[in-house]
Amino acid sequence: PAVIGFFPGRNGGLFIAPTPGGARLNRSEAFDAFTWRTVVNYDLTKDWNLWASFAKGRRPDVIAPSVSPGAPNFTIVPAEIADSVEIGAKGMAFDDRLQVEASAFSYDYTNFQTSVRDSSGNLRTINAGGASSTGFELQVIARPILPLTILATYGYNSGRFDDTDSAGQRQIFAGNQFRLSPDHTASLGLIYEQSLGDIGSMRLIGTYSWQSKVFFNDDNDKNDIDTLAESQDSYGLLGARARFSGP
Repeated sequence: PAVIGFFPGRNGGLFIAPTPGGARLNRSEAFDAFTWRTVVNYDLTKDWNLWASFAKGRRPDVIAPSVSPGAPNFTIVPAEIADSVEIGAKGMAFDDRLQVEASAFSYDYTNFQTSVRDSSGNLRTINAGGASSTGFELQVIARPILPLTILATYGYNSGRFDDTDSAGQRQIFAGNQFRLSPDHTASLGLIYEQSLGDIGSMRLIGTYSWQSKVFFNDDNDKNDIDTLAESQDSYGLLGARARFSGP
């Protein structure tokens, strides 16, 4: 059940406006659904494996409170359904000095659930309609010489809202990018380990990670009601560390 209410005399709420006179309102509903996942693995060789996954996922229905002036009520936001397909491969080569793992995926969403701030400044959950996410991920670990390990990753993920709904009407977030979902991510790491004989060992680590622009809200700054920045441009982080271990 969902319950909203505020004590009498309270003038406002942080995310939801108070009910008239601070009255407590509630509504409960029962929901059920069937979800599933199927995974297939195939050993191509003793060093390489192929796999595929097919699934139907679900985010439950939401009882969303809405307290408009003089008209408190609840809205049932339908369950978000995600149909997904993933395929991948992983294995080793060159006497295990090279390890590779790669995968590609596609998600198709129905009744995508997200939160918006209405004209009164209150947060509420809505059904944003159809959406999709497609991309791939790659990870490589290489040891070209014994003391050195190289780690590299790259990910591409295009998460977008559909332009129109099932009835052909333009959606509220048509073409927008998913919040907190960069299109591109990449990283590179170098690990160098060297024995120093009787005095111990040395380990040097260098890392660099990067991601493309992200939005903090699904409206992508297109329907601002304030002056706060709702996006972050691409950026990279560089790190270095050295460690000495005694005998």
